[in-house]
Amino acid sequence: MKKKVVWITGATSGLGKSLSKEFAEKDWLVAASGRNKNSLKKIRKEHPNITSFYTDINNKKKCLSVFKIIKKKFGKVDLCIFCAGVQNSVKDQSFSIENIERTFKTNFFGTMNSINCVYDYFKKRKDGHISIVSSMAGYIGFPNSGSYGASKAALINFAEGLNFDLKRYNVRVSVICPGFIDTPMTNKKHHPKPMMISSKSAAKKIYDELIKSKSFEIYFPKSLILLIKLLKIMPYWLYFRIINIMNYYMKR
Repeated sequence: MKKKVVWITGATSGLGKSLSKEFAEKDWLVAASGRNKNSLKKIRKEHPNITSFYTDINNKKKCLSVFKIIKKKFGKVDLCIFCAGVQNSVKDQSFSIENIERTFKTNFFGTMNSINCVYDYFKKRKDGHISIVSSMAGYIGFPNSGSYGASKAALINFAEGLNFDLKRYNVRVSVICPGFIDTPMTNKKHHPKPMMISSKSAAKKIYDELIKSKSFEIYFPKSLILLIKLLKIMPYWLYFRIINIMNYYMKR
């Protein structure tokens, strides 16, 4: 049986790197892409099933070009996990339009560039799976995370609409909303990170949900995300009060 092929963006570190290894170990052929050339060299040496491709998802033409190369190399692509993203470089409480633009450019529009590469391909093939990595920060507004959370919320909303568009063509869409994962990007934030798990454990959970279930939404840890979902449906006066109390104790 011909091996299945997955394209993973943001594969040079953190969750993307762990996902590349997880899929490779499960005998998938992995097209791992990212901007860090040294990291790409290292990851392709770590498993024979991993082939690395340099690309910048912020560049629409380069993104399209690398997908054509991947498709030619493997003959097909079965699953895409769009994982590339950036964390805020400064606190959102010090309003910076440059920081907001930078965050949206990669997290939202970079993901749109990636989807643009595969949309028609999967639609014509009438088969495939697009999985978008968002975050629990996309569910509600958190203090000091305005632009990051907004970019992730936009991804969730877009994925919901995309699911309607592609389901009629037998193309699956899913959104991944993890809690805190121990990655270089997460560790830039100096605040408590409850229920944080390793990127390896997160990759295993994501693999199982993507392959063994048909869920649209993949989220973990369950207890933390369900609490956030509960906050989301509360009246705003109560929601703001609870978040302020939580923020106060997390800073102590």
